[in-house]
Amino acid sequence: MNKQTLAISAAALLIVSAIIWQIVFAKKGQDISCEEVKKTNISQEVSVSGTVKKGDEISLSFRTAGQIKNIYVSEGQGVEAGEKLAELNTSQLSLQLQSAQAQLKTAQVNLNKLVAGARAEDIQLYQTALDNAQTSYNSALQSYNDGKDLLDVTLDNLYRDYLNTLTDADLKIYNAQVFVDQSIYASDSRDVEAVRAEKDKISQAYQSEKNSLTQAKADGGSQKIDDAIVQSKSALETTRSSLTRISELWEVRSNATAAQRTSLDGHRTYISTALASVTSAQGAIASTKASNQSRNNTALAAVAAAEGQLKVAKENLNKLVAAPRQEDIDLANAQVTQAQAQVGLLRTQIDDSAIKAPVAGKIGKIGKREGEQVLSQEVVTLIPNDPFLVEVDIPEVDIGKVKLGDACRIDLDAFTSEQFSGNVIGIDSVQTDIASVVYYRTKISLSEGSEKIRTGMTANVSIVTAYKEGALSVPQRAIYEKDGKKFVKVLESDNKIRESEVQTGIKGVQGEVEIISGLKEGEKAVTFIKGE
Repeated sequence: MNKQTLAISAAALLIVSAIIWQIVFAKKGQDISCEEVKKTNISQEVSVSGTVKKGDEISLSFRTAGQIKNIYVSEGQGVEAGEKLAELNTSQLSLQLQSAQAQLKTAQVNLNKLVAGARAEDIQLYQTALDNAQTSYNSALQSYNDGKDLLDVTLDNLYRDYLNTLTDADLKIYNAQVFVDQSIYASDSRDVEAVRAEKDKISQAYQSEKNSLTQAKADGGSQKIDDAIVQSKSALETTRSSLTRISELWEVRSNATAAQRTSLDGHRTYISTALASVTSAQGAIASTKASNQSRNNTALAAVAAAEGQLKVAKENLNKLVAAPRQEDIDLANAQVTQAQAQVGLLRTQIDDSAIKAPVAGKIGKIGKREGEQVLSQEVVTLIPNDPFLVEVDIPEVDIGKVKLGDACRIDLDAFTSEQFSGNVIGIDSVQTDIASVVYYRTKISLSEGSEKIRTGMTANVSIVTAYKEGALSVPQRAIYEKDGKKFVKVLESDNKIRESEVQTGIKGVQGEVEIISGLKEGEKAVTFIKGE
């Protein structure tokens, strides 16, 4: 019974769980609408209405400033639609275009390399660089340690050698002290106390020097020896001064014998020689320390430099083998897009550096000559063969999208079953104000003539300002702005929603928007969430 009860309970739990999932999660899924990110052909158009006019003379000028290089036609000459009439010197623009194309190629190569990841030979190359950097660092560190040990030994040997110098100085001070003690009564009785005072100075100096030397020999350390050198130098200077004072007293009056006088001079010489040796030892030690410190600093600098190169080599290898970050891919994509835009801009500028006949007709007047500089001035006038054109007023917000030569679809209210075509053949440079709104009057050719067409007829015109084949796109309603940036919400396979920043391009007539970066084909762009 217990097993049956358990089985029934488990089955009931599964059924209840399924119902809850259907109620909560399935319903939740129905509250989210998505559109697949896909490639499509996008046509960006400007739609306006206008009136059929008689085909008057068309004034043609360059869209950019520059020097006229060639004029290919003469007055009265017949020309076909699209025929080049004149062009500016574009040598500088051509060089800029070549540079921009090279930058685009570099940006595309960098993006491809980033997505593909590192090649085995590149990894090996960076690994070799890391190994070499490690070897250099180890060598620099070993050289520093070996050099430091050698310098320390050299300095230690120098200190030990100068202990002998201090011992010799100690002996000379001691001998001078003994000599003065034994020769006190060789002085005149009136100078005995003065000589005894000098002898006491020598004794006190000797005692201090002796104590310091004893400590230095017992300790063996450089600091104790440095202290002993200072004490020895002081004691020698005191002894020399005292011997000099006694010699001066003996010069005035003394019972000293010639031998005693000679011995006094000898002790003075010994003390001076010892003082010179101790002073030399002090200077040699200081010089050696400074030299050792300089060499250590140089070796340490080499170690630091090698360590820095080792760090860079490690970072380069780690960066090479690491998976590309999404932000790096986005940046590389943006650089490609920017380079493409620059190439497109320069190509447009080169295209704008030529005047082409918007319609078939006859050259009326040529107002400029080759070699002249022009800036929006009329260069050529054209008398169209077709008797009609459409004149429209394009608002300020759209005029930046329109350019000469753009293809147009034309519907006339009088002929609902027919559609006509044409091209933009003229754009006024001066605005027209209509009800306090800025417009620019634009002329559009009617490529197909018809005896039925009359002036004054109403025309509905769709100007194709841009066209992209196979452009990645999403509906306009999937895009929203935040903090000055554009985003799309993407529904993941686990029903989680992530936010992706996107860069957009042209907007199509069906409401679709080109996605330059931020989304991939096949992803699901969220267009509606209930409750938001």
